[in-house]
Amino acid sequence: MFGGQELKYPVDWQFRIITEQQCHPGIIDELQKVLTAFEVVNPLSIGRESQNGKYLTCQVKVSFPTREYMESLSAALAAVSGVKMVL
Repeated sequence: MFGGQELKYPVDWQFRIITEQQCHPGIIDELQKVLTAFEVVNPLSIGRESQNGKYLTCQVKVSFPTREYMESLSAALAAVSGVKMVL
């Protein structure tokens, strides 16, 4: 459920990924490897850095055919070392 409504698949979704960039300088490459493994063709866009430069946000738009695919990709992104949150 999202906003009180059931998601209907396929669905387009914009993931926001919050990372610790200072502790994990190669994190963007690792995220891209996960996206490639899941055959995501949309580019990973780099967003804003936190004020002190510790955190960095990234975004990627994905079309999910099923809920299982969505959950699998979300879990794989969250498992990358240095990822704080996947929204």
